[in-house]
Amino acid sequence: MATSRDTSKLNRAHRALLELARLRSFHGDNLAGDVRTLTEIAAHAVDVERASVWLLDPERKKIVTLDLFERGSARHTSGHELLVADHPAYFRALEEQRLIASNDAVKDAETQEFREAYLLPLGITSMLDAAVRERGVFAGVICFEHVGSKRRWTTEEEIFACAMADLVSLALESSRRQVIEAALAATERREREIFENTRDATFLVGVREPGSYFVEAVNPAAEALCGHRSEALRGRPLESLVPAQVADVVLASVDACSRGGVSLTREVVTRQPEERWFDATFVPIRRDDGSVYRVACIARDVTDRVLAQRERETLQLQVHRSQKLDALATLAAGVAHDFNNFLMGIVGNANLLLESARLEGESLERLHQIIDVANRARDLVRQTMTFSRNEHLRRTPIQIAEVVAEAVKMLGPTVPHDVRVTLDVGTRDARVLGDATMVHQVLTNLMRNAVQAMNGVGELRVGLDVVRVDAEMATKLAPLRVGRHVRIEVADTGPGMDAATQARLFEPFFTTKPQGQGMGLGLAVVYGIVREHDGVVIVNSRVGEGTTFRVYIPLFEGSPNAPPPEPAAPSTANAGDAARRRVLFVDDQIYVANLGAAMLKRFNCEPVTCTDAKRALEMFAAAPDSFTVVVTDYAMPQMNGVELAIEIRKIRADVPIVLMSGFEAAFDAEQVTKVGIHDVLPKPFTLALLQQVLDRAARTHEPHTGGGS
Repeated sequence: MATSRDTSKLNRAHRALLELARLRSFHGDNLAGDVRTLTEIAAHAVDVERASVWLLDPERKKIVTLDLFERGSARHTSGHELLVADHPAYFRALEEQRLIASNDAVKDAETQEFREAYLLPLGITSMLDAAVRERGVFAGVICFEHVGSKRRWTTEEEIFACAMADLVSLALESSRRQVIEAALAATERREREIFENTRDATFLVGVREPGSYFVEAVNPAAEALCGHRSEALRGRPLESLVPAQVADVVLASVDACSRGGVSLTREVVTRQPEERWFDATFVPIRRDDGSVYRVACIARDVTDRVLAQRERETLQLQVHRSQKLDALATLAAGVAHDFNNFLMGIVGNANLLLESARLEGESLERLHQIIDVANRARDLVRQTMTFSRNEHLRRTPIQIAEVVAEAVKMLGPTVPHDVRVTLDVGTRDARVLGDATMVHQVLTNLMRNAVQAMNGVGELRVGLDVVRVDAEMATKLAPLRVGRHVRIEVADTGPGMDAATQARLFEPFFTTKPQGQGMGLGLAVVYGIVREHDGVVIVNSRVGEGTTFRVYIPLFEGSPNAPPPEPAAPSTANAGDAARRRVLFVDDQIYVANLGAAMLKRFNCEPVTCTDAKRALEMFAAAPDSFTVVVTDYAMPQMNGVELAIEIRKIRADVPIVLMSGFEAAFDAEQVTKVGIHDVLPKPFTLALLQQVLDRAARTHEPHTGGGS
């Protein structure tokens, strides 16, 4: 039995513990300090050598000392470990009962597992251990360990041990509650910081009942989007806040989110005061019972991304269009070359027939019709060659404002009365290096197309200014280079075009006009001319919003007084006797070679024809002084006309050489001059043109360039 002195001592300990609990309330802000105080009070109150508190680790595989107090040395230690698996009887007893009161710890079934490793080395004879539980689950133990003779524990001491265990449970629960509360507070703080500082407009929408929603809170980004402070928005019905054009999407999404309890993402587009795109996400927020009481609406402004994507798509379309047009241009050049050879046969033979036959009446009229149709076909081929950038371009500095003004002036009489034409010239001194006639043709085609698109009513705006192309723009609008450019703008208020039409706009023979009202070469020619001037033409159009063409051409910033290059004048030396001309005529097409021979005979020349360039070189080498002139086609297999001329020059340097071609720009004009080509004869040619070229070649041994016409 406990003595009155022991009982009084325990009572004082109880009061001390109650006072400690009352003052500190075991809020858990200093769990280790609380437990240190508890173990000291416990050791002195129960009069044991050692008092300690042990807690299970999260995996419940071992217990670790939170604090162990040794009364003799007044020392506190922690961190000692005991494996649960090594002491099954002890831990099973604590799981099943509240207290282990072992008077003979070495022999008792519940504690003897500690004999060798713990009890005997430390001299522990008796143990009083009370289970610490957290929410009813075993979480640790408070231990009273007696050193010396065996000890019988009194009922008061057992009650005190249990009270101590309850107090540790309280301290442990308070500590963990504080940890959870601190974590929750930190989470709420982070959420508040995110809510306040995110660039996404965030609305917290309260759910009164399905179909009835109000604004609980908005962040600063949402305030900026709505143009009102949070206080003015809070409590308002959601439908009063959402713009009319997106109300159906937003309200339906909130309703689906609150009823279905699943997150949704929708694209929302607003158009007031300007068009903006948002990715709107709707997230349900639930109570513990799973019901949705709030919906978070997060609107991310993706306008820049959408516009950038549109720009990328436009650029990709332009690149694809450019590649497609380049491929078509290459094809057109090849077709034009072969077609000119065919026209050569038609035009040449028709001219011969016209010169030799005595035709009259219907036969003569039909022959003239053949020549007229062939000439129209020749003009069509020339337009195709312009598209393919294979038309010879003579570059001179031109005052672009004068060309624009002249084109607008010439258009004036053809414009319907209800179409208003405005001209805005932002610069009058800007010049470009190019062909004024071709630039005039570009403007004429663009303006005529614009007038026709407006169907007699609207406004045509023509503008001219100088802009600087930076590296980014040059990359996007290849082949533009960095630097200053002239920009010509032709805009109409017509019906506009859809994307499919714009994708094919510059293709040759593509037209939106009714059958028989257009050949579809106008814009193809515009594309070819602009590219030949090292520029680009781009189009912006939407259905119902009109069309704008912008032409960029590099600004010429050379000396304003530099005279344009003049073509070399033909020599005025005495012409040789035509009767003595022996002409080597080389063309890989047999019908062109035969036609050339027939034409040359009309001039009393002696033609020597050949359809193989290497064979022609052998024939010339065999009798170089016997030939007066060499006339050779440019495009031939194995050896082209320029290469043949180079080899002929090695044999005889002064023989005049004339180069024939279906298109002049297929070869390098500078190279032609260097190798000594005297003249260029464009196909198809007439008898008169052939005679002019031969006369020029015979009059001089000095090479010069320039095609006759």
